[in-house]
Amino acid sequence: MKRFPRILVAAAMLCLQSAAHAYDRADYPHWVDLDGDGQDTRQEILIRDSAVPVTFGDDGNVDAGLWVCPYTGRMARSPSELDVDHLVALGEIDAAGAGSWTIEERTAFANDPDNLVAVYKGSNRSKGDKDAYLWLPPNIANCEWYLRARSAVWDKYGIAIDDDEKKSAAFFADKCPLHEKGIKLNRVRRWLGTWFDGLF
Repeated sequence: MKRFPRILVAAAMLCLQSAAHAYDRADYPHWVDLDGDGQDTRQEILIRDSAVPVTFGDDGNVDAGLWVCPYTGRMARSPSELDVDHLVALGEIDAAGAGSWTIEERTAFANDPDNLVAVYKGSNRSKGDKDAYLWLPPNIANCEWYLRARSAVWDKYGIAIDDDEKKSAAFFADKCPLHEKGIKLNRVRRWLGTWFDGLF
């Protein structure tokens, strides 16, 4: 009986956290052609991440290729099945202080290929602006890659990873690497918060 209220409190805290920071995506212009090669950033990431040479439609955009979503392992042949995701979400970087950057700096971040990956659109929308404490890829084999890639982005922009994400990275690295139950355990840990951490 004592544990049940804690679960409710943890769930309420997660809801408050998700609603705590609002930002305007228009402050981060993305899918622009920064290098002037005729392809915007989305098209360039689709070209880069395809396992085979892509083909183009009459409009000059990518029409077909072969992509394996690193979040889910799901294969796609049409760009319509994909989103290009920011590993470190725009909402995260804004909350970390990027709102004070110049428009040029925000545009550069929003179109940085080191922070972008082509993924199945359902997984991107599930992730949203959540950090690695609240969301990890369903494809557990790629969780370690995901955490490393996010860390590299934070390092590139000189922003320290927050304590919650450090906990998530440490928990996964120490207790659950490539373990089929790891992702489920990590979800439980995030829901119960620090009370769960004390059990291990």
